[in-house]
Amino acid sequence: MKKNLYIVILGLSSQLSYAGIFGASNFDDCVLDSMKGVTSDIAARSIYQSCRQKFPEKQVKNNAKNLSTSELSMLTGRGGPAQVGNYFSVDLLNGNNELTVSAVTLAVTTKISGKVVTNYYDADVTIGPKKTGNIFVKYIAGDDGAKYEWGISAAKGY
Repeated sequence: MKKNLYIVILGLSSQLSYAGIFGASNFDDCVLDSMKGVTSDIAARSIYQSCRQKFPEKQVKNNAKNLSTSELSMLTGRGGPAQVGNYFSVDLLNGNNELTVSAVTLAVTTKISGKVVTNYYDADVTIGPKKTGNIFVKYIAGDDGAKYEWGISAAKGY
């Protein structure tokens, strides 16, 4: 058994080296290129770990995609002006099962100088599947006593 494991790991090392020279510009490509012909769970875990070392989580975050309408609908929470300074605070729940949210665009609507105004604020976040995260953005305050409405107008994730 150990002998077979060493052979698999040796084979994986050569596959990963080959992928690094000719392709695999990201984590997903590294895994897909290296998994060809692999049938062992142990080998698959080794590939995953090797590719993760080569392409850390930050690289995955840079490959984030825009969330679909249904994925956006799974983002819920509560928010409002923070108690200190001109910050808007949101406690956001990512209700998606397999998606980490990496960026959001908040739309905050209020009255400024008597006119209804919507401003948009971008925030980088890391909110895992079925997790809650906090967002604080510096915002333009509305008139004294103005009410605030907010929503997520866009988001990215991986």
